[in-house]
Amino acid sequence: MRHGEDDSNPEAISSDTSVKHVTLVNANADTVHPETNPGGKTPSEFDRCKFRSYPGHRYYEIGKPIMDQPSFLSDAKYIRGKLPVVLGSTSSPKKVCVDTHDWEDVQPGRYPFSDGQNPSVVSMSTDQEGGRLSSGVIMPLANIYGAEKLQDMYLGVSVFGNALCNWRMTPEDLASWSYSDLEEAPEKRTVVTVLDEDMNNLGQATILLEHDASWGTNRRKGDAIPAKKGEGYERTVQSLDDPRFFFHSGQLYMLYRHGGRFGYENQVQNPVHFEQNGANAFVAFIRASETFVVCCGRNIALISDSQGGELKALTWVDPVTVIDVEADNLETPQRRLAGKEKSHIHGTNGYMVPLPSTSELLGIAHFHRPENRQKSLYALHGHHYTHALFTIARNAVGEYKLKRLSNEFVFRSMSPAFLAVNPVVVDAETIQFSSGLDVVGSDVDGRLLLSYGVNDCEGIATFLDMAAVHDLLLDADGMEVVDLMAPPE
Repeated sequence: MRHGEDDSNPEAISSDTSVKHVTLVNANADTVHPETNPGGKTPSEFDRCKFRSYPGHRYYEIGKPIMDQPSFLSDAKYIRGKLPVVLGSTSSPKKVCVDTHDWEDVQPGRYPFSDGQNPSVVSMSTDQEGGRLSSGVIMPLANIYGAEKLQDMYLGVSVFGNALCNWRMTPEDLASWSYSDLEEAPEKRTVVTVLDEDMNNLGQATILLEHDASWGTNRRKGDAIPAKKGEGYERTVQSLDDPRFFFHSGQLYMLYRHGGRFGYENQVQNPVHFEQNGANAFVAFIRASETFVVCCGRNIALISDSQGGELKALTWVDPVTVIDVEADNLETPQRRLAGKEKSHIHGTNGYMVPLPSTSELLGIAHFHRPENRQKSLYALHGHHYTHALFTIARNAVGEYKLKRLSNEFVFRSMSPAFLAVNPVVVDAETIQFSSGLDVVGSDVDGRLLLSYGVNDCEGIATFLDMAAVHDLLLDADGMEVVDLMAPPE
């Protein structure tokens, strides 16, 4: 990882900054992880909304020189040959905290089995340029929380399933770090959270599927028949994997996967609906009749074309590949590489955010090294993630091309164990997956909202000033990502 000045002041790292080049001090994870629950709190005092600490094999140890890192890092190519840096933020990152007691008997003095995986958090402001969200969509929430307050509030969505919080942890580790000793998720569900301006959870609801039509492929046809009860259709809990919000034609949509019913390579999309449930609660649901399926795996990003009112999808970042979204079009477009090596860059968030001031679309992509997703000490699947911001724009003939691309970065770990020592340890988890992106306010002087998952276990939301975002985005000079990949300097 990138080395530079020693910055051991936690306040200097977490506020009023865009990128920090940091040197680790006391980077040996064995010396900084607690041997008892964080802060030594008793079960009655235990705060499940605090960030977690993990065993040493779940971190980069980014203070190590690149030649001392594993070969899949030292022998890799990076964007412009620059080693990843630790990304600072305009405000301190906040954990997206969800109450799991409705479906889990959480043990006293321990974290839940999972705090939610890979959140997608978006602003509920209806004043954003382009009128991306109709006030009618969130009217039930406005009735509960107040329409004016909603302008400064957020919606998040996370999946609760077979997380990897306890990956390669011993029973002794689980006890000393206050982790659940469950071996698998007590239930699988997808949860919407209403978050205030400080990302505190004000309300939540499990997303339900309304069976007003058949839902799923023919393999599960018998289970997909709508079941009508009384005056309405039955609503059931479903495990909707990799959920991500996007906007189109004033409506809030959710992009997700359901491998058992639609196949693991297909993406499923639905408008999200809300109903008020009493004075202070709400129901969130999708309708089977509004479901449509498109191709191309888990890392596509939707584009709401304001010019033609069409929905498009970015299916590849390298080379930039944009297709028209049509219901039930499951044909995967060819990835045109023209004899070049693959850059192994992957798309991430499900929504390309418009930048009206530059006529660009902003996204965030990731690498994981090594490229394979084989089981290892670090994770069940991919690990050692880095991210890069990028923009695409139409050229003179209407084709989408890569416009700007940042160098690679990681998010600073908020581990209590790292913050509890002096000097503080600056590191990054080996699994950081940015699954949400949104611009709050102006794309010139507003803020970029980034939401991401950590170690397939907990979710985080943070902000960057848009001025810092534009500084990070460097001209791609008409090239593709693969043309910019080089061995580390």
